[in-house]
Amino acid sequence: MKKTLTDEKLCDLISKAWEEYEGDCAVFMSAIGALALGQKVGWQGIRVCMSASTFRKYERILMIRFRDVLPERTRDSRRIKGIQLSDSIGKFWQALSGGMIPATEGKMAEPAT
Repeated sequence: MKKTLTDEKLCDLISKAWEEYEGDCAVFMSAIGALALGQKVGWQGIRVCMSASTFRKYERILMIRFRDVLPERTRDSRRIKGIQLSDSIGKFWQALSGGMIPATEGKMAEPAT
């Protein structure tokens, strides 16, 4: 089943999270940015771009689980260098938990020329 957020659901989610949030606005904006990017690259795409603790923190801020509202991957997921590396290793979770993908690799891959 493909998971997608309609614009209305996305706005509702952000509004509810904002009503409950107390803290640094920059952190809230980063959580929203992660959710927006996740719509383009899936929850695995955003997971490789941040630490596990940041991923969980953003989920707490937004009062969601990314994997419940975002697809695992999209056709754009492979644009993330960390996804390319995990695919070459073969097992996403082993690559992440084993430290085989450094945080510096969770970035956009260089465009093919």
